[in-house]
Amino acid sequence: MDELTRAINDKIKSDYKSVREFSSIVNVPYTTIKTALEKGFGGTAVETVIKICSLLNININDFTGCESTTQTKQDYTDNEKEHLKKYQLIG
Repeated sequence: MDELTRAINDKIKSDYKSVREFSSIVNVPYTTIKTALEKGFGGTAVETVIKICSLLNININDFTGCESTTQTKQDYTDNEKEHLKKYQLIG
């Protein structure tokens, strides 16, 4: 289990009665969260991960670099940079 998935899993367990309760509060399908907890959040939509981390008060910036990537900030298109700035993933 990668660090981000572990952090999300631990926070859900400590703050909520169950994954199902959390999924209803965050308004993300239970199966989406359950699968992501089992397989990792790497394949989960960015918007969903940001929404989950925001509700759990997890700073997603702490985990940038947990997953392997070949793209650096300079490699992003202007459109990608605007989206990343929107979610405060880059300065």
